[in-house]
Amino acid sequence: ILVLRNDVRNQFSPTPNPVPAPSPAPIAQQTPPPAPQPQTLDTSDWQTYVNEKYKYSVQYPAGWKIGDVFTPSSPSGVKFTKISMERCGEYHDYASVSIIIDERTQEGMSMSMKEWYLGSIRSLGLGVDINAYRFKETTFLGYNGVIVNDEILVFAKDTNVFIIQRSAHGNCDDEFVKYAEQGYSQILSTFRFVE
Repeated sequence: ILVLRNDVRNQFSPTPNPVPAPSPAPIAQQTPPPAPQPQTLDTSDWQTYVNEKYKYSVQYPAGWKIGDVFTPSSPSGVKFTKISMERCGEYHDYASVSIIIDERTQEGMSMSMKEWYLGSIRSLGLGVDINAYRFKETTFLGYNGVIVNDEILVFAKDTNVFIIQRSAHGNCDDEFVKYAEQGYSQILSTFRFVE
């Protein structure tokens, strides 16, 4: 027979003497990292393009080339292009912003910008998959429009449809593509109607 003394028995009892829990170490206050700030391009040396016929102006970065865009519906298109001098195989990296104006027909006046854009794509007869297009309603300078596939802004002013499209391609330099996307946003922010 085993007999336990009281002081030993208390060590094995189901309700042991409470042992104070160690106090938790203080948690250091962590400051969240700052939100990334969009970089801005230096616009002090930008050029200004003015279209007298359609009464708009837009600024574009120094070093970007300006050229005409001719389409059957818009002989007054303009394209701003930046080509990287870094060569990757046969190609350079490039970025462009095109502004194309299409004069709407009377029928087109009653259409939403989405309907108008889809109709213009269908009229090309290229067998394009219409379901591949994503549309987001927007307003630009107070005019209703749509953003197509996050790359094309389409809006109407009076009888004219403005199509502002970006394109960027980077085989060598992903930073160049980011620069081009940022450039598009900043070029777009300078678009104004002039009287």
